[in-house]
Amino acid sequence: MELLLVPELTARLRTEAPGIRLLGRPTTSDGVHRLLDDGEFDLAIGCFEANAQRHKAEILFEQDLSCVFNPALLTLKEPLGMDDYLALPHVLVTLTGRLQGCLDRALDEVDSKLNVVTAATEFLTVLSTARRSSRRYRHGWQDCMRRASDSK
Repeated sequence: MELLLVPELTARLRTEAPGIRLLGRPTTSDGVHRLLDDGEFDLAIGCFEANAQRHKAEILFEQDLSCVFNPALLTLKEPLGMDDYLALPHVLVTLTGRLQGCLDRALDEVDSKLNVVTAATEFLTVLSTARRSSRRYRHGWQDCMRRASDSK
């Protein structure tokens, strides 16, 4: 998201609010409310649960699951069943430094696990990894929750 928002926001701030400085910084959905409460963040943009009523929240866009893979290295038969999808090696973006993300919480609710073999904090690192290996990159969570619920 930073790759999409920061260049445009920086350009607008230079003309409309030249004294404002912008710092992009990663955080987890668990820590974002504390950072806002403590004044470390003035604004947070990301995939955060709006569980704190004391913070104003606005949905900027809806996110769907996207899977990217190199078809020269990974041959998939359509339609891909849930068990096959879960068994494939996956790469994901993580801000927590763990081999799991928000999709894993949804999958836990339906007693399923994803085979995550690589995780990185940078989106482009994950895309490059998926391009060069027989691993699938995943991003998003709503579609995965729907798929997991449909499979049980």
